[in-house]
Amino acid sequence: MSDKLNLTLPEREKKPSGPPAGMLVLLFLVLIVGILNVVVTLSRGGGSTAPTASGLRPEAQKDLAMKLERQELSGPAAAAWQEYLAAAQPNTEERAKIWYRIGKLRQGAGEHEKALESYYRSESFARLDDLGPEISRRTQECLEARGKFAALRYELAERVGVGDQKDAGGEEVVAEIGPQKITKADLDRRIEEQIERQLTRFAAYMPDEQRRKQKEALLKQFSSAQQRLQLLNQFVVEEVLYRRARADKLADDPVTRGMLRDAERGILAQKVIEKELADQIRITPGDMKTYYEAHKKDYVRPARAQISHILVKDQKAADNVLKKLKEGKDFAAVAK
Repeated sequence: MSDKLNLTLPEREKKPSGPPAGMLVLLFLVLIVGILNVVVTLSRGGGSTAPTASGLRPEAQKDLAMKLERQELSGPAAAAWQEYLAAAQPNTEERAKIWYRIGKLRQGAGEHEKALESYYRSESFARLDDLGPEISRRTQECLEARGKFAALRYELAERVGVGDQKDAGGEEVVAEIGPQKITKADLDRRIEEQIERQLTRFAAYMPDEQRRKQKEALLKQFSSAQQRLQLLNQFVVEEVLYRRARADKLADDPVTRGMLRDAERGILAQKVIEKELADQIRITPGDMKTYYEAHKKDYVRPARAQISHILVKDQKAADNVLKKLKEGKDFAAVAK
């Protein structure tokens, strides 16, 4: 036996520093489940339960929107649906359907510009087969109501896919002034604006329907290629001269400034007169019919010509009749 004592301690067994392997697997599975829940929630459109701006939960907000819609409160119903969209965050298909509903509400309230915006938003989220024809029809109605016939033409061409897609949207360039390009749609808008300014002077004396028809008739007068080219040349020349005047700072000339002020004063004075007349004079189709019935004789022209003809069986007989008439024979006798 050794006389030396062993004063060393036995080495302590090392314990693993990290969590058990089972715990790591469990945490990993929990993380995967959480990620899957997020993915499913996002794929379903969010399904947010956050309250709306008015303090309602999404489902209560939806019930409110439908109730307002049933009561034909178009404006409040449209606003309620928009609050629901902001809070509920539905999927794209549901968004498209709700924006279509908002468009119908706004169109029913006569807000055609906002209705168009809603229909376009609906199609931006999703083009649904069951809504497509309805949106096309209602878009056409809104553009007609706003008197935007040029825009309507391009809208219809784009929707039915007639002709070149570039031309369908009116993007064909018809003139260039330096870097500025004037498209076919630009030209149509300028023609329409010019006609609208002309009709504005008679707005107080015309019913809306008659004014719309008058505008449509005037637009048809500018449908030929020659007339459109003439107007395009006029627009280009005016734009070039206007730019030249700006470059030469003619607007800073005291005499020119006085002329511009006089023109502005005259235009504003005329607008005040038109507004006053529009507020006081409302000519309805019934008024026009009553006036016509009372003055019908003023629109009847007396007979100014008498036309007679002789019908024969062939060209030889016709030549014979014509010869007799040229010789001075009496028409009634020749006819007999």
